[in-house]
Amino acid sequence: MARVAPVARVAGAIPVAHNPRHQRIVALLQSLRTLTVSDLAVRLGVSEVTIRKDLTVLEERGVVQRSHGGATLAQDAEPMASVAQRSGERQEGKRRIAEAALAMVSEGDVVALDAGSTTLALARLLARRPVRVVTNSLPVAQVLAGDSDATLTMIGGTYRAEAGSFIGPIAEEAIAGLRVDVAFIGATAFTAGGAFYCQNATEGQTKHRFLEAARRRVIVADAAKFDARAFARFARPGVVDLLITDAPFPGIDAVRDAGIEVVVATGTTATPSATSERSMS
Repeated sequence: MARVAPVARVAGAIPVAHNPRHQRIVALLQSLRTLTVSDLAVRLGVSEVTIRKDLTVLEERGVVQRSHGGATLAQDAEPMASVAQRSGERQEGKRRIAEAALAMVSEGDVVALDAGSTTLALARLLARRPVRVVTNSLPVAQVLAGDSDATLTMIGGTYRAEAGSFIGPIAEEAIAGLRVDVAFIGATAFTAGGAFYCQNATEGQTKHRFLEAARRRVIVADAAKFDARAFARFARPGVVDLLITDAPFPGIDAVRDAGIEVVVATGTTATPSATSERSMS
């Protein structure tokens, strides 16, 4: 079992371990956006070696990103709802999306699921299917762990509690060595230009690795995610083949024009959007 460090809430509700210096680093980055190692060392009254070690720990936890001798925040300062909380939102839409995704899975497929409430809904449907599921999501793994038909492969890494996911270099390296038939990836937001976003940059790198490893690359996101607020882009046109959503949205034509097929899940059958139908005619 992964050891999870206890977390505390600082300004902006970003979780960090109970280390006052780490909390201070995050608070400074929230206020000033980016700081160099030398700036942080002066402000905190410690050596640059100490600051580099602190930043390494915070980077592994997905809290900061290192760049050019300094650091920036790796995630949105707004608090992220837990997977359990998000699973209770737009349940009918997520159920329809999951059913449409399930129809794209064949017996014996290797299926990648990342962490999220919509992929969790799909995991519940995959629970009695003879497939192999690769995931970095602890809730998804818990759904599938006792199943006798699906084979589970768990991706390790640094545990991000609010997302229920394992992320970071260990996770990315493990995924890079895999090849899967289809990846179903969640998103916090997407745009008419076919860009997809999440709330944490390190989490986004893990999502991108899953897409790179897949023969068929699918985003699962309800229509409320269109033009929603998000922090880090993890995919753009050319990296995504298909978007499965629960309802038409204002930018659906533009997403199709960007080269991404759109399927609107109706609840009975998964039907291509009107724009996708035109593209196939």
